[in-house]
Amino acid sequence: MTQRKQLLVLVTTMLVMGFTAPAWARGQHGGGGGPGHAGGVFEELIFPCRAECSDTARSCFEEASDAASSCIASACGTQVTAAQAACKGGRSTACRDAVSAVRSCGASCLDTRATAAEACRSERNGCVAACDAAG
Repeated sequence: MTQRKQLLVLVTTMLVMGFTAPAWARGQHGGGGGPGHAGGVFEELIFPCRAECSDTARSCFEEASDAASSCIASACGTQVTAAQAACKGGRSTACRDAVSAVRSCGASCLDTRATAAEACRSERNGCVAACDAAG
C-alpha cells in the first residue's frame, strides 16, 4: 500500500472512529467489554438471532465507513495529499491543521456516514426486537 493510501486510511479511520467508538464501548452485543469480549461468544451460542442482528449491523457500519472513505478520497484529494505531507514527521501543529482541513472538506461525507450509521443502528434495534418477540 502506498504511503498516500496508508495516510488516507489512517485519517479516515480517525474520523470514523470518532463516530463509532461510543457504540463499540458498549460492546459487541450491547453488553460491554468491546469487540472480541468473551461474553459475545456466549451470546452467539445462546442468542443466535441477536448475534445475527449484530453481524448484519457490523457489515452495515463497515459499508457506511467504506463509502465515507471513498467519498473523502474523491472530494478531498488535495487536502488528503497536504495532510500526508504535513503528517510525515508526526503530529505537528501543521499536521493537526491539515487533518482539520480534511475533516472540514469531508464533513458532508461524514454526515452521510452518520445518517447511514443511524439507519444501521435502527435496523439492528428492530432486528433485536423481532428476535425478542419471537422468544
